[in-house]
Amino acid sequence: MKPETVDPKTSFLRDQYSRSRFSSFIPIGATIVWLAWVVCLWVNADLPLNEQGDFFAGFVSPIAIMWLVLGYLQQGKELRLNTRALELQIEELNESVKQQTIIAQASQAQQDDMQKRKAKDLEREIVSKQPRINSETRAILDHSTVTLVLQLTNNGQLARNVAFETDIQQCKVTSAALDFFQKSTKTTVKIEIPKGAAEDFYLLMKYTDELGSQRIQYSHIVPSGMVYKESEFIFELQGQPV
Repeated sequence: MKPETVDPKTSFLRDQYSRSRFSSFIPIGATIVWLAWVVCLWVNADLPLNEQGDFFAGFVSPIAIMWLVLGYLQQGKELRLNTRALELQIEELNESVKQQTIIAQASQAQQDDMQKRKAKDLEREIVSKQPRINSETRAILDHSTVTLVLQLTNNGQLARNVAFETDIQQCKVTSAALDFFQKSTKTTVKIEIPKGAAEDFYLLMKYTDELGSQRIQYSHIVPSGMVYKESEFIFELQGQPV
């Protein structure tokens, strides 16, 4: 059988109260012995009535003084024990507050972790519903412009209301109207770049994804010798490429 565990603080107070009760038996016993001795003396003394009063007053006074002093000391001891008991209660309350704080922090950390997992799951869901654009590019050169012809293939999910534009006004973008850019389908985008235009620019694809949200993907187009090269189309979520 498992032995019962005792709180050291509770055991300390219990021992102190037990000692206090035990110490009170000593003056009680002394008082009984004293009174018995006084009675024996009184019985054998055969004193007149007026002297009997003086006799008892003289013998009872030490007992009264003793109990007065013992009462004062006992009261002080009990006050100290009560003070210690209150201090122990305060310590237990502080420990309870610490434990509750730890539990609350653990609960908050668990909730934060759940929120992060939900955010990650939502992010993966959003990314999985985006189109994935691959491109093949050829350039047509003449005396005043460079025409880039981009053959775009959607290897991802459906995109609706697709429109293309660049981040500089000098470039002219021509593309077919795309109400639906479905998976495994292709479309052609032409970009006329006048000579003297910015060295590099971005081609933006604006669309509505399968979740009904407005999105943007972009490709960075930079000059390479006599032609231009474009990067892969990049989709950003919360300012981070994914």
